[in-house]
Amino acid sequence: MKHIGTHERSGSRLSGAEQSSPNAQPVRRAIGRVAGIALLLAACGSPHPVADDPHMDILVGATAPDGGALVVDYDFSEPFEVYESTIVGGFVLWSGSDPGFGLIEFEEPEEGVFPMVSDVEISFEITELDSGVQFQFGDATLDEVGESVVLGNSSDLHGHGEWQVILPEGVESGEYILGFRLVADRIYAPSEAVEALLVPIEGDEHGHDDEHHDDEHDDEHDD
Repeated sequence: MKHIGTHERSGSRLSGAEQSSPNAQPVRRAIGRVAGIALLLAACGSPHPVADDPHMDILVGATAPDGGALVVDYDFSEPFEVYESTIVGGFVLWSGSDPGFGLIEFEEPEEGVFPMVSDVEISFEITELDSGVQFQFGDATLDEVGESVVLGNSSDLHGHGEWQVILPEGVESGEYILGFRLVADRIYAPSEAVEALLVPIEGDEHGHDDEHHDDEHDDEHDD
């Protein structure tokens, strides 16, 4: 068992302006002025088809067999890798589909973790984010604190969205925070807020460096 979130953070939640970096508003205005930015976001449709690998999923359960709070099981010390996807108007969309979301299927009483009861709607809610960071799931793109989207139902939850960060062209490194919690429509209290750390990675999701991969392809073609 890795990180288990059980309670909402203490204290009042900061506003989006307070949680974003000082340059958040200028960057947001710049992004808003980019012609065709909506096409950039639509280029990465979600949920993304990814092999069913439970090690890539954020698993969702509860603190008690018939109630309590939602919990999330994932090692959040591991970065969420995002890859160059689309370039529009001097900005680059970095995007990655792992990890996805799944369900805890077996009781772990010693850890205080149990499967959820059936037919509970589970939503993803933004609690914190750095400038340019967003989460896309289906037709919804969340880029403000407090925004939420329904991930699915406790009977069969399994899906991948897109963890995304929009950076100026030429910026290809850094660490970018997206904080979130999970909320149930009944029975359960919200999970503790957790932080995903988005890290741009050169190449593609298969581990290929684009330039090196192109050179290999050219060599094969010449042969």
